[in-house]
Amino acid sequence: MNESARSTGTIVKWFDSKGYGFVAKDGEKSRQLFIHINAFGSSTIRPCVNLRISFIMDSDAQGRQRAESAKLINGFNKGIRPTNTCYALSTHLTSVI
Repeated sequence: MNESARSTGTIVKWFDSKGYGFVAKDGEKSRQLFIHINAFGSSTIRPCVNLRISFIMDSDAQGRQRAESAKLINGFNKGIRPTNTCYALSTHLTSVI
């Protein structure tokens, strides 16, 4: 995967018990890309809604686009800060990145 082709966006739906969700690419809010927990690699963060990430767009075996190689971006969308573990972990991670 080409690291120079990274996109940014916001997680708009996250189903933690299922380990997947959807991300809206910046500038394309109406189009949502599938993202799986494995896209975050060995990160200790649990994704959550409004979390800002960078990612690489890829396609699955059926040709559907998805987000891969996700990385945390400092902050949440529109100043919204969840009051759960996701926020605590992301605050810690962005302070050491």
